[in-house]
Amino acid sequence: MPDILLHVSSAKPYAQCMEPICLHITGEQAIKLMRAARVGKVVSASPLSRTCASTTAPRSLAELRDLGLGALLDWLGISPLNPLRLAVPHKHQHIRTREICTAALSEELPDGALLKLRSGSDAENAITLPPNVIVYLDSPALAFVKMSHELGPKVAKDGNEGLATSLRLIEFACECCGSYVRDPFTPRTVIAHYDEPNTDSRFCDISGMRAFAAANHRLHGKNLALKMLAHATDGSGSGMESYLNLALAGAPRLGGLAMHEPLVNQHLVISENTKLLLKHKSIRPDLQWPEYQTLVEYIGDEPHASKKARIEDKDRLQDYATAGYTACSLMFDDVRNATALNRTAEMIARSLMQHGKRNELYRVRHLLKDDKFLSRQSQLIATLLPPVTRYDS
Repeated sequence: MPDILLHVSSAKPYAQCMEPICLHITGEQAIKLMRAARVGKVVSASPLSRTCASTTAPRSLAELRDLGLGALLDWLGISPLNPLRLAVPHKHQHIRTREICTAALSEELPDGALLKLRSGSDAENAITLPPNVIVYLDSPALAFVKMSHELGPKVAKDGNEGLATSLRLIEFACECCGSYVRDPFTPRTVIAHYDEPNTDSRFCDISGMRAFAAANHRLHGKNLALKMLAHATDGSGSGMESYLNLALAGAPRLGGLAMHEPLVNQHLVISENTKLLLKHKSIRPDLQWPEYQTLVEYIGDEPHASKKARIEDKDRLQDYATAGYTACSLMFDDVRNATALNRTAEMIARSLMQHGKRNELYRVRHLLKDDKFLSRQSQLIATLLPPVTRYDS
């Protein structure tokens, strides 16, 4: 059954309404809440497959605070300089005050467009939503189409600005469909959460985002969204993995080296008999090319500093050797700039050639002689290379 959102007449004070008050938070504020909801401590959320939406706009924040939404407003930092962004279905509901900004939807919301916000799990820090208020957010698919529409003019520009904007859009899609979540307030510098093994905090995958954009022809931004999603991948485990995948396998016009598309964080492709010889029951390399018996494993600094972690890394490398794979183990110094990245790419290309990929090293070297490509690659590195906190050895 669809979730029915009841419209509340503005003539009646909110605090006296018996029906649910329904709000649709949109834009960057929705993305902040979506990121927090994937962590699940402050807030959580659930996707709505079908939506019949008729939301309302409050006359003031005081009314929302009277309903018990003060903690949510404070978490979002709502102020005259940062008004609450709400979507409403009709232009006659449009309202703009110093602390509230509404935008009327140009089209009826399609299925899969919303998440339903819920209270978080952290007993001390969770935002508890009152029972008579329903809060909805843009889903990742809708948020991505909206971002594509808003950033379209920048993407269309020649040079570094257009390329950097395209790369950030692609990386956002990789995050939405990966197993890591960026911090809601400092997304470019901090990863807030990594999914535990055998858990999945995602609200969508790449195929679902593509289907959403393709099916909704009237949504502004859908064409650019589909174009960008063609370069995004499911299952990336960190910002570094997203960077590596785009740098190694991405299209040259985006600064990537166009290597054969790898499998990302999927079970190692080996026979059942070989599995019996491994120390691990389940093993998922960051990137793998099964047909060329080559894989990449990024070994981060801090998570791998302990003795236990080093033993785990050793066992994994031994398992890869047992399985007949050439494992290219990387750390930050192997990908920190163009010189290091291209040296690493040549190492991987050699392994691919040794296992049957014809001319791969020569193709990569030829691409690296192109000054225009090198300029695009430099922009990719500047845009996507995550900051790394080093540890003292």
